[in-house]
Amino acid sequence: IASVDPERSRDIMDLLRHLSDTNRKTLVISLHEVDFARSHCDRVIGLREGKLRFDCPVSAASDSLFRDLYALSGEPQAVELR
Repeated sequence: IASVDPERSRDIMDLLRHLSDTNRKTLVISLHEVDFARSHCDRVIGLREGKLRFDCPVSAASDSLFRDLYALSGEPQAVELR
């Protein structure tokens, strides 16, 4: 869904979720879109530099877990343009 417009991304995620539920199959996907993970997944696994950072139900995946995973300070940083 990385190179698809937001509406098509939702459609694709909805389809994948439907196929997973209908066929009673586990689907493993790699996402960097936290909102899609929260809205379409039952469980999330956070990996950073090849190490497991967390593995939990999506309902337990707090904003702080994702901030830590992506090493975000919580405030946007200015970038000097040259």
